[in-house]
Amino acid sequence: MRMSKMAERLKAVFKSNAQFTLNDDLETPQQYRERWRSIYIIYFTMFLISLGFSIIVTGVWPYLDKLDPTAGKEFMGFIVAANPFAQMVFSPVVGWWSNRLGSIRIPLIMSLVVFSIASSTYSSLEIFPSYRKYWMLGSRFLVGVSSGKICKF
Repeated sequence: MRMSKMAERLKAVFKSNAQFTLNDDLETPQQYRERWRSIYIIYFTMFLISLGFSIIVTGVWPYLDKLDPTAGKEFMGFIVAANPFAQMVFSPVVGWWSNRLGSIRIPLIMSLVVFSIASSTYSSLEIFPSYRKYWMLGSRFLVGVSSGKICKF
């Protein structure tokens, strides 16, 4: 029983430290570099999003306690969970929408608009006369909705 050439190459690669190159002409070296540059940009973007989420989460309890002292820590848990929950629900929706359109441009612009509205609402919760904790919950949910664009990166 004879092994195929591919299997022989793979076996040789794992036995030695030789560099295995498969000449399948799927991408040029330029395309390879561009693809990895895009991946690095995506990782950096995800890092910034995670960092921003972490910074906001550390200030949720003091901000909520200042806005509504009657709100308990249980409600704070809902506020913290609203963002990832909305992102989980809306990521497939935004992905489907952008696939249907054939472009990410419009969903990306819309998510930036929603993010701007949600962040503005979150930062100006003190001007609302009542139901501040629910406004906070809604704004964090909308931030999660706007994060649904991540599925297309």
